[in-house]
Amino acid sequence: MAGSLPRRESRQAGQMLSLLFVGGGIYRKGIDVLVAALDGLDDDTLRHVRLTIKETGYSSYYAGQSLVDRVLNGAPRVASRTEVVRDHLTPAQLGEMYASADCLVHPYRSEGFALPVLESMASGLPVMVTRGGATDDFCGDGEALRLESTLTVSTTPYVGDVLTVDYPYHREPSAVHLASLVTKLLSEEIDLEPLRTAAFARAREYQWERIGAVAQCSLTAIAAGRVPEDAFGTAAAEVRRFVVNSEHGTWIPVVAGLLAVGDQKGALRVTEVEATRIPTDATLVHFLSQLRGASSSTPDLWSGATWRLDLAAALRERGDVPLVVHRYEGDHSAVTAIAGSIAPYFSGCKHVLDLGCGLGAMMRTLRATGKQVTGIEGDPDLVADLRAEGFSVNQGWIPQDLETLSDLRFDGVFMGHIVEHLPTEQALDVLRWVADHVDDGGTIVIQTPDFANDFVCKTNFWLDPTHIRPYPVSLLTSMLESVGFAPL
Repeated sequence: MAGSLPRRESRQAGQMLSLLFVGGGIYRKGIDVLVAALDGLDDDTLRHVRLTIKETGYSSYYAGQSLVDRVLNGAPRVASRTEVVRDHLTPAQLGEMYASADCLVHPYRSEGFALPVLESMASGLPVMVTRGGATDDFCGDGEALRLESTLTVSTTPYVGDVLTVDYPYHREPSAVHLASLVTKLLSEEIDLEPLRTAAFARAREYQWERIGAVAQCSLTAIAAGRVPEDAFGTAAAEVRRFVVNSEHGTWIPVVAGLLAVGDQKGALRVTEVEATRIPTDATLVHFLSQLRGASSSTPDLWSGATWRLDLAAALRERGDVPLVVHRYEGDHSAVTAIAGSIAPYFSGCKHVLDLGCGLGAMMRTLRATGKQVTGIEGDPDLVADLRAEGFSVNQGWIPQDLETLSDLRFDGVFMGHIVEHLPTEQALDVLRWVADHVDDGGTIVIQTPDFANDFVCKTNFWLDPTHIRPYPVSLLTSMLESVGFAPL
């Protein structure tokens, strides 16, 4: 990186505006958005624009995925003003390309980091990037031209034919806003010099020596059993303190830490539990309402965070889980009707285990048909109620207390709204345990929220603060098959 901001000749009015795109010509990088934006310009405006596409990975890691030829074929006016470079460039040649452009445009849908953006900033080249994505870490409003974007969540847990652990999401950058910014650059309504200066200063913070030193400090802290001193480490540390300290008031730094890293759903879980504990706190109730509103249309971007397991443990240790877990189970008539619709799957069974039996609707339904039913439930009050009805119910949590049932055998197992409270590895542990304790030819039925349903995906699933992650049917099927079950 240069020690001082590289000099650039100021672009004069009427001169050609040279735009540069560096990266894979694939969907998530947004090359189609850039071409569509330019194609929306009128002829007189477009004739003052030149586009260079330095496409990477065309014949290697992005082989067969490039959209460049297709989108340019569909926009001949833009194609006539575009140069596509697919040859390997040396660092010096790439530097010359950065130096010859007026602005790097990277309207990505999703990115891990976007190194070409930082390289451009370090070379003194202004950048135009998607707002709300990975580049937010180093591209503020005063450091880049930021494209308006909307958060888009997939309706299926797939990218192509690849099954994902959750429903994928991306930012959809606005081609209209991009075209507007290009027009303003041409008319010199935007002064790029302050952006260049601020962006260069920001890029200097990301020198490899400094990044290496930060990584070394973090790894050293982890090796010594300490939490790294960053926003994510702070959030994790506050959650751990929440686990061991049940005193009122500890929820505030936890929520602050989670919100600092953008984990709205995690913050909502903690706040909902505290509001249940202190329902007369008007300030808390108001904050909860605001947090619900802010997170209602936001997907859970932190479903795999390590602190989620600690958070679930904290809620369980504080004794708050029973107050929440069964709140959304439904009224007596609803859960009884649902149990009645599921019970026929156990028609050939004699002894059924109800994992997380809750209010006992399935146990009553199966007992009425002559089945022997055993249950396990974490809420001591519900356990007492079911035992009073004559049911055999162990008090314990899943999966850690399954060993209390290890001496028993079953030919049917019901898991009603249990799996979504478990991280993937624990869910697999439960399924392995079930496979070891169910007779050959036995039946397992799993009931879980349908995340393919928009209302469930965007709202209902998140009402229960103890939910860890969704389990789509295709994922559950593969997990069950991996431990020896076959779908009916």
